[in-house]
Amino acid sequence: MQHYSVPFEAARETNDGAVAREWARRGYGIAIKSMWDVEADLRAGRLKILLPEWRYPDAPLHALYHRNRFMAPRVRVLLDFLAERFAQVSDELESLLGLPPDRPMSAETPVT
Repeated sequence: MQHYSVPFEAARETNDGAVAREWARRGYGIAIKSMWDVEADLRAGRLKILLPEWRYPDAPLHALYHRNRFMAPRVRVLLDFLAERFAQVSDELESLLGLPPDRPMSAETPVT
């Protein structure tokens, strides 16, 4: 893999994800966003993936609970729902964006 470096000076900077997404929507620049966060924008064509071959390192999602205690059924249902929904959205986005099936969608990707 080759490494490229492109120097640039940022005209705008933010640590607010919603602001970064809105600036990207308005065409003010690029943003590195979670696929889950920009799914609707990608589907609607408001954003597009700039570098489809490039992946930001995974940022796993964890659910923490005390395993020696009783887990309320509603918590188990929620955890099962989230796992199923994230897998479903991952498959749908993979297909929509034409990405190879061996590339997980849990990673963040730069979008414009």
